[in-house]
Amino acid sequence: MPRSSEDSLRFRLRATAFFALFNLILVWLLSLRYLPMVRIPEEGLGIVWLICAWLGGLGTLAVALWLLPALLSLFLKRRLLIWPCTVLGTLGLGAIWVDTQLFSAAGAHLADLSGEDKPALSTAQWAVTGGGVALIALVELWLSWRIMARARRMAFPVWSAVLLMPILLMASVGIDIATDTDQTAALHSQDTDTQALMGEPATPVPEAREAATQRDQSNGPAIDDSVDPTTRDTGDMPDGAEESQ
Repeated sequence: MPRSSEDSLRFRLRATAFFALFNLILVWLLSLRYLPMVRIPEEGLGIVWLICAWLGGLGTLAVALWLLPALLSLFLKRRLLIWPCTVLGTLGLGAIWVDTQLFSAAGAHLADLSGEDKPALSTAQWAVTGGGVALIALVELWLSWRIMARARRMAFPVWSAVLLMPILLMASVGIDIATDTDQTAALHSQDTDTQALMGEPATPVPEAREAATQRDQSNGPAIDDSVDPTTRDTGDMPDGAEESQ
């Protein structure tokens, strides 16, 4: 059992923050799979903005999620924090893993699973995705146990790294404002690049083709849009129609 000095509130806060920062490194590595859809800026300032937005955006999100185990550390002992940290780490890192799998296989995101057009993955792809989530759960369990139950001291500058994340995010916002350029829009590839990456556009569904065929075969009067209504010949119109006009 850890000594009482190693189970203080200060140590628990540092331990949970270090756990979040370690997971942040894994999130950064997984997020590299989004790079095929990102156009790297050519200007040096644009590259600096991309690095700050990438590191600071995901880092600030990790710091925000760290607030939950930090709150639990006010009431729970070190060993009791193992399971909450494991569950939270598995959910966060697992969501990134599943999203990158959907993105690389079908060009979709995790939020698209709740829509009508759900991304279709093969059985092997779903098996790899599920196996990755199971592996992430085991890694998170080992990591939380190693930090919460075995660590004796934290030499890493935890609080400096935590404060650095929102600073990087604010720096990216400052660069975006100073350059008066929508850097986020500049990251998106052209339509041709997106089409080459995602494949050809989807063909019309059979219902749409059938409706178009029935419309073409209908016996209704055809409307000639090429005729200017102001120059239409009204000589053959009945007298009553002319008077009504």
